[in-house]
Amino acid sequence: AQGQPFWSGAKRPPTPLEFDRNDQSHVDFVVAAARLRAINFGIAVPRKIEEAPVLDIVSKMTIPEFEPKKGVKIATTEAEEREAGGKTGDDDDDDDGSKAA
Repeated sequence: AQGQPFWSGAKRPPTPLEFDRNDQSHVDFVVAAARLRAINFGIAVPRKIEEAPVLDIVSKMTIPEFEPKKGVKIATTEAEEREAGGKTGDDDDDDDGSKAA
């Protein structure tokens, strides 16, 4: 690191994307993510997933606005990570209540 903030110069931070059911790349992403998630949990996935039911479900979902946690220090060097004892703000429980590995 050269002491420059990461999001400086030509780099721009990512911005949230609004889901557009009419944008095929958005629909494809949701279907692919659902397929991968199901496979990870050992759920049988049909070869062809119909988009209409997926769009119906997605259109009923409300996703809360992202708000970063306050006071989280992210280590940018190995020394800072050792100093923090490996605890750099990503120590939350997983969705199932177990500690992250």
